[in-house]
Amino acid sequence: MNIKTKHIQFSQLMLLLLSFFICDQGRCQDEQAVNELEKLSAQVGQVQAPIPEPTLEDVAKKFTSILPNISFEPNYKAPPIINEITPNGVTEIKETTKIALALINSNSLKTGLEKNISNPSLTALESYLVKLNEAIDPNWKSLRVSANVMPPSGTPNAAAGMNPEAIADPDLKQQYLDLIKKNRDNNLKNGQQRTLRESRNILLRSIASLILTSGEGLDKAAVVARFCKDDESKIILEQHLKQDE
Repeated sequence: MNIKTKHIQFSQLMLLLLSFFICDQGRCQDEQAVNELEKLSAQVGQVQAPIPEPTLEDVAKKFTSILPNISFEPNYKAPPIINEITPNGVTEIKETTKIALALINSNSLKTGLEKNISNPSLTALESYLVKLNEAIDPNWKSLRVSANVMPPSGTPNAAAGMNPEAIADPDLKQQYLDLIKKNRDNNLKNGQQRTLRESRNILLRSIASLILTSGEGLDKAAVVARFCKDDESKIILEQHLKQDE
């Protein structure tokens, strides 16, 4: 084994070790928080809505404490050559939305809105809607994604989806890896942004239903102002209110 071969193998080993470190650091989701989220989601799923007290207060408080440590950002950092399933943020969005919907359907939240007072359910829901909107990129448009990425121009025997290891030229190989990573990142970004918007729409539709079924005791304008801190959310909620009337 010559020095050049040893150097290449050492470089590949360092890349592998570095990639695992980056993957660990790139996971924005705190593992403990994600585990707690899964348990909380399972707890909510076992209870028929509306959630009874004091279970509801316990769920709301746990949800509020977990939220700051949950990230909806996909992991963009892992090198594409490492075949590892990376967090995509979509599962966390769906699970948190499931819990938020349970809070909307609770009698405690309705009572708090009617009396214009705060309680754990309202605090949790408000925090979640703020977090959801902060994660939504208002400038996002669906990014191009290919099922199989085409290698860069000049690659010998180029074929879409080919193994990067089959490319001998190091520059062309790196260009191809960059294209693969860009394609993967676009796919993760699309999934994240679509799911965020779907979740916001589901929640605002449920809030609209809550407003329309709560009678005269609920101040519609106050509820809209409380849950819609941005213009787009207000527009969506108003649209649901008109459709459901």
